[in-house]
Amino acid sequence: MKIYRIDPKLDKLIQSNLKEIGMLIRKLRNEKGLRLIDLGDLQASTSTISNLERSKGNHKSETAVHLFDKLGVSAEDIPTILERERASIYLIDFQLQSTEAFLRLGQTEKALHELEQIEIYDFHYLAPKYYYFNGRCMKSKKQWDQAEKFFRHAIDLLVDATNKEDNIEAACYLELAYSKHHNNELAEALDLTKKGISAFVSGGDRQHNFHSLLLNQSILCSKLNLYPEGILALNQLETFLDLIKDSTTILKYYWLKAEYAKEYGDSKEALRFAQKGLELAGMSESFSMFMEFWLWIGDCLASLGKFSEAEVRFKKALEFEHSMIETRTLISVNLRIGTLYLKEEMWDKAEPFATTARELSITQNDAPNLFVALLLSGDIEIGLGNHSSAVKYYEQAQVIAHRYHYIELEIQAWTQLAKCWEPVNLEQFQYCAGQAFKLQNSTILKGD
Repeated sequence: MKIYRIDPKLDKLIQSNLKEIGMLIRKLRNEKGLRLIDLGDLQASTSTISNLERSKGNHKSETAVHLFDKLGVSAEDIPTILERERASIYLIDFQLQSTEAFLRLGQTEKALHELEQIEIYDFHYLAPKYYYFNGRCMKSKKQWDQAEKFFRHAIDLLVDATNKEDNIEAACYLELAYSKHHNNELAEALDLTKKGISAFVSGGDRQHNFHSLLLNQSILCSKLNLYPEGILALNQLETFLDLIKDSTTILKYYWLKAEYAKEYGDSKEALRFAQKGLELAGMSESFSMFMEFWLWIGDCLASLGKFSEAEVRFKKALEFEHSMIETRTLISVNLRIGTLYLKEEMWDKAEPFATTARELSITQNDAPNLFVALLLSGDIEIGLGNHSSAVKYYEQAQVIAHRYHYIELEIQAWTQLAKCWEPVNLEQFQYCAGQAFKLQNSTILKGD
């Protein structure tokens, strides 16, 4: 067994840079094509080497010096190669900071160019951040599949990481959830959001991502009709409200408060939150959220039986400059006007708005709103006495809900089909009612 006499300065240098020392040893081992078992011996077992390389636990400086010696680096040369590695880390860190700055400014191509200049290996502790930013760039270019690969690879690299205070893992789960949401995979998006919340390190970097995760959980629960869970997430977000600096997060918080209040039948409380949100949206010059609250106030007025006031508000929204209105908001406006006329049994006036909502939802690949538009169209056809047309729309809604695993929505579709068939075909009624019951029973057994 070789004995090493280590200078106190070298000992201090190694102990204060164990993370970099571990990376250097792994880098040298990989360059020489050596496995852990090839490098291990009685002085440094394979598990010791593995832990040192991954910055796990405390290690004697003698162990590091011994491993460097076996890799062809003398004790005298350690400070030199360590300084070289630290300079490389500083450069990579600066390049990643520049990448993030370009992304914040919406300059995706410049961000990608910055990433292309970075030479990094997967076991580098900055590699997860490198892949995370690559994923962000691909997302900006709407290359969703490629973005997901980068985010998942970053998560894989963090499996054995001991220090996750940069919260890159939680950020990757959030981005994956956004991607699944975009693809109408709401249940999977919710699952990924929960994983992000679990992975988040309190007190670490990117605290705003925790707020975004809670907000996203509440939004997804609202769309999946999981209201109790959504309210719990929103209540947790509320405890951070004074710390949140992002105006969009604040506005969406008030939007969800109005949503849940209305869902639980408190239209006056929903109106109060919507009016507060409208005021804040105007102050922050967020036109998209201003429109959302404008429409929400119309919803609340309709719920309070003030149909004429609601109709005026909804129609006024269509007078705003369309170039300033997001397509999803136009879908929402048409759905609301159509629903309002449906409640007033004005079937002919409701129909064109339902049609427009369907067509826009298809162009936007917006499955949740397409489902609502199809149900609305079916209800209108029932009012018009067109049984076969109503069945067609309800069946399309059921197919959409089944395709994207929207179980609660699929139950709604089967229930509407059952109601539609009940007066005219007992066999079809029993079949559709049975399907609704079967799905309802399965959700109870799963505890959903």
